[in-house]
Order: sequence, then structure tokens, then C-alpha cells
Amino acid sequence: MKKILFIIVTVIAIQFFATKAYSCPDGPGWFQTIISMQINGCWYDIELCVKCPIAPGEIEEFQIFGITKVATDPPCIQSWTIAEVQNYAINYVKENFNTYSLCIGIPPCGTEQYTWSYIVYHKCWQKETLQNGDIHYFVCMTANCSCNELWKFCYDVQNDRVIPTLDSGPDSNCPEPNWICPDAEPVDPPSGITTGCFYIGTPCD
Repeated sequence: MKKILFIIVTVIAIQFFATKAYSCPDGPGWFQTIISMQINGCWYDIELCVKCPIAPGEIEEFQIFGITKVATDPPCIQSWTIAEVQNYAINYVKENFNTYSLCIGIPPCGTEQYTWSYIVYHKCWQKETLQNGDIHYFVCMTANCSCNELWKFCYDVQNDRVIPTLDSGPDSNCPEPNWICPDAEPVDPPSGITTGCFYIGTPCD
């Protein structure tokens, strides 16, 4: 019964995020999944977007498009910044790449073969308070600016773990010459109100 309930909740969550304008990018090769995890004592739902290669020469891509701090009773006080939360979630995905890579398998280490993936950190975000008290962070689409890294992965069979290795980056990717994103994250807004765009730190800083 618990397994059925978990599947139902996951499907509902995916349907909810899919209705938002800031869900995963449209186009062939994109998939999304929701990862529930505890980060520094508080629970979060992480909206992970994955792009699988669909043409020769393309490279897999990972990015987080939504972060929801789950409301609890009593409320969980988070001492980390949202940037630290995003970094923790991305590091978790890298270390568990064999679980969240939805595209192709990971070759064993020592073969000089790797699975390659871009990791994208979005720099500009907004947030809203949902009716149930959750705080939902989502990528600000009017300030298209990110920090990108290229990683390679192999699987350590002997120790049963993924070995991520940074190949290049971090590099800023801000195609708009005059993108504007205020530095300070505002306080959590009242229910139904969405904040303006604000900047969060990335490995490019």
C-alpha cells in the first residue's frame, strides 16, 4: 500500500510541475524526475531535468529547474542558502549518476571509456509560497544565465560506486548581454505571491 501511495504522490508531483511554465525545457530528449531528499535537516523535492543525446556528437545534460522546501510541523529552519541546497542536490546526483542518468549506461573505470554530461547551475531564481505552505523555488526565465561544467563518469565495480571527474569549467553562459538579477534573496512571500528574480551563487563565482 505504501508503494502504491508513493507512486501516486510522485505522479501527482510530476503532473503539478509539468503544468508550470518553468518546468523542464520543451523539445526531444528531455525528461524530468522528482527527487525527495533531506538536506541539512529539511526535506526538499528536487525537480531534475535530463536531456539525452539524440544526435551524433551531443552530450547528456543535467540541470535543476525547481526546488521545493517541504512544509513541516514544526517548521524546519534552514541555515543553508538556496545556493548551498542546489549544490548539495547536484553533488548527490553526480554521486548517484547511475540512478539518475536516464540515457545510457556508465562504463567501468579503467577502460578509458566514459559517460559525459554537462551540469548546469542556474544563477537566477524566483520563489512562491504554495497553499500547503511549501516554498517553491524555480528558475527565472527572463534572466537566462547559467554556470556550466562538463563532467565525465565511470563506474568503480570493485567499490560499487560512480566516479565523477570534472573535465572542464565552470564557465558562465549568459547569452543576454545585460541580464539583470538582484543580488539579495527576498523573504518568503505570502501564499499566492511570486517574488521577482534574485541571484544565487554558483561554482562560477
